[in-house]
Amino acid sequence: MTQPRRLKLPIPVTIITGALGVGKTTAICTLLQNKPSHEVWCIIVNEFGAVGLDAVAIKASCPDGSAVVKQLAGGCMCCVLSGPLSAAIAQIIRQAKPDRLILEPSGLGHPGGLIDILQGPHLCTSLQLNAVICLVDLSVFDPATLMANSTAADQVTVADVLVGSKADAAAAGAAEALQQWAADELFPLKQEVGPAGSRRPHQSGTQQQRQQKQPLLAEQLWFDEERILVDESFEAAEGAQLSPHLKVAKHVGSGTSADVYKLQSDGKQPELVLKMAKPVPGLRRAFQREWMLGRRLNAVAAAASELNMIIHTGPAVVSEDKKGQLVFRGTVLEGINGKSLDSRLEKDASFCDVDFIMMMLQQVLTALHKAEALVGFQHGDLRISNIMEHSTDPEALQALRDDAETWQAQGFVSAESAALAKGLLTFKILDFGHSKINERQARSYLKLSSPNMNTPADSAPAGSSSGSSSSSSSSSSSSSLALQRLPPAKGPLEAFYSFWYRGRSDSWRLLRSLATRLDGRGWPKSRQGRVLGLYKLIEDVLDLKLQARFFQDTVTGADGAVRRVASSDRVYDEAGGGFVEVREVAVLDVTAKPRRFKLLRGLREKVLRWWSRLFSRKSGVSAKEVLQRMQELGLTQ
Repeated sequence: MTQPRRLKLPIPVTIITGALGVGKTTAICTLLQNKPSHEVWCIIVNEFGAVGLDAVAIKASCPDGSAVVKQLAGGCMCCVLSGPLSAAIAQIIRQAKPDRLILEPSGLGHPGGLIDILQGPHLCTSLQLNAVICLVDLSVFDPATLMANSTAADQVTVADVLVGSKADAAAAGAAEALQQWAADELFPLKQEVGPAGSRRPHQSGTQQQRQQKQPLLAEQLWFDEERILVDESFEAAEGAQLSPHLKVAKHVGSGTSADVYKLQSDGKQPELVLKMAKPVPGLRRAFQREWMLGRRLNAVAAAASELNMIIHTGPAVVSEDKKGQLVFRGTVLEGINGKSLDSRLEKDASFCDVDFIMMMLQQVLTALHKAEALVGFQHGDLRISNIMEHSTDPEALQALRDDAETWQAQGFVSAESAALAKGLLTFKILDFGHSKINERQARSYLKLSSPNMNTPADSAPAGSSSGSSSSSSSSSSSSSLALQRLPPAKGPLEAFYSFWYRGRSDSWRLLRSLATRLDGRGWPKSRQGRVLGLYKLIEDVLDLKLQARFFQDTVTGADGAVRRVASSDRVYDEAGGGFVEVREVAVLDVTAKPRRFKLLRGLREKVLRWWSRLFSRKSGVSAKEVLQRMQELGLTQ
């Protein structure tokens, strides 16, 4: 049996940049042909278009399978795809455990932004950024022309190493001209120039910052651990020690079935939370199913970056009972830098950004469709309250919010939609304990996607006595965990949930919960077409007609100054730096059913819920069908 790979951190990272057609892919193929046979390299290729040929060429250059190639298409990884890039790197680290990572950004990309992503708080402790290599085409080398292009100038300036490509087609002396130009005119100085140039010291502070990075502790590789063993008397409270390097920081939330605590460690790592099941009969078994299903979704996410929207599941927290059996207590989960989407749409009645809602729907429905297509996954109880806003870079997000002039000038209604478009904000789907999954479809897909995966048909879950410590269980891979048989749903609680959530699809539930928060809301007049399209989508799926109000985007004050309207009942006063009342609001009634409850907001929401539950004709509508309808209505990006 093949031994699972061990992850060694930090992972060396090399960026190979350069203009379009300069030979980046050829250089990577050459490197792969000369790499050590025992090493596994991962290459992330960024194609600006939707179809990429570079990834195909790189895979063909390493037929033994020791190179994992992932393609990011449809934009630049330095800006538009910054969020998917972080998710893709996390996937590769977790699944392939590479010895080296190579990034090939698009020829239109700015490597400075890419370096910022790699040195951000979520990746800097796991990666060691080595040389940034820039290829320069010697066959057309002209310093003035090269530096006149702002993108090419950025690529050359940021690079540690300059490599002249296409030397066979270059004029005599081109390589020497490149070396002389780099030595005389470029700053910071390069570590190396040309195929055999002399090394020069790199004077920028970036290299010094890279050398100060420390690797993560073994305990901090939470996604590789299967179980954390605690004493039977363990109680989650502030200061309680969960493992040698993790302890409970504070209580952050409580639901009907679990308590959630924030964790802290004695080193740098992604934020983690601890979800502990309450001592209700049968509840721990339900949580055990959720943990095992979460580990399975972790494995599926390795082949589908869209599924990184479903929160990642870490090790199970177990303890031994008096008989020596392992009892499931809870689980460690990925931390969230953000808040519940429910708090924004339900508690903030002035939030009126339809573009934000459209992007959220498209991302969530795409993830649901992918999960359904791959493993037959259904969330079971997906509402707005199950979706969390998650910031990929909190500092950059706050800077964007503070710079209102910039995102307003770009046509965004709020900083949140601007952050979504720039990849600074994404979403996470929580609480899939009541989910269903097609076992045959899931096992078939996982076997096909991982041919070397072992199938432990009789593997015992965390609640059995198959292991007694996290160290003994960590040798098994997360892929094999994904193929373990899920224990059946038992007990009155799960029976109730199974009955209550039957016959209603995830996409139907999501739209219904959204409808109760959008009915009667005010919207900017400039977004009227998109709002009516959204309400039409809700009407088609739920058979509900909602009310909408529209207000002008700007108003003119008594002093003649034009001010921006923030919501249907207030306007931002730039001069005073605050909000003032809007007296004139354009209102459009899109009709409502039933009308007699128009003024009774709370009762109206309840009527909407029951009306849709009793009379909706499309309660089984799939995420794919809703996405297609969104496309027909012109609501997709």
